[in-house]
Amino acid sequence: RTDFLLFRQFPLVGMSETEYVIPNLQFLAELMFSGLFFEQFYGFPDSKRELFSSLWGRIFELSIFEVLEYFYPPSSGFLRTNVEFADGEVDAMLDFGDYVVVFEFKHFLLPHEVKYSRSGTLLEAALRERLFSNQVGKPKAIQQLITSADAIRSGEIRTLKGRANSFPRPATIYPVIVVADPALEAPFVNAFCNALFQAAVGDLEVSPLTMMSVHEFENTVPLIG
Repeated sequence: RTDFLLFRQFPLVGMSETEYVIPNLQFLAELMFSGLFFEQFYGFPDSKRELFSSLWGRIFELSIFEVLEYFYPPSSGFLRTNVEFADGEVDAMLDFGDYVVVFEFKHFLLPHEVKYSRSGTLLEAALRERLFSNQVGKPKAIQQLITSADAIRSGEIRTLKGRANSFPRPATIYPVIVVADPALEAPFVNAFCNALFQAAVGDLEVSPLTMMSVHEFENTVPLIG
């Protein structure tokens, strides 16, 4: 009765042939949210799964673009998406002159065996792999944000006041990662990911990292747009 991990492993408990109890409604809702992706993902052979995941991630990005474009239409002049530069591409950025918000959108869902393992080591390794670098060292969201901020400071990415020598002072850069998994709304996740960010950012002048789930993003943008 006190093992909540067991409740999460069995989201429905049959009391009879026609009656069921839901021990953890939030977890059941999460399974419904992520279940479609994993059902499709594991339905493909191994050789096709990476492509499917990439296409799903692109749809995730496009859906967020639609939200941003609704609240920051082209006539506003604030929003730019898919901003290319020599070392990469910025998913989206909002340039308000005195401050610039730089976004990276990443669709990934942590495996349930990681989230509910009660193992800090497993969770840290999974977050590092998905947000910092993978097994072969390919840069992920956190390193991409650092590269983008550096390009803004150097002037390679054009902004109103982002350059390091802008007068009277350069714009403040706010790096933001928007992810799919609602589990990353948990306490201390943001602080942990910012610690990774700060360890790699060096002397680059940029604000602390903000991590948002797509649910938090969709709830916040209408209030500030």
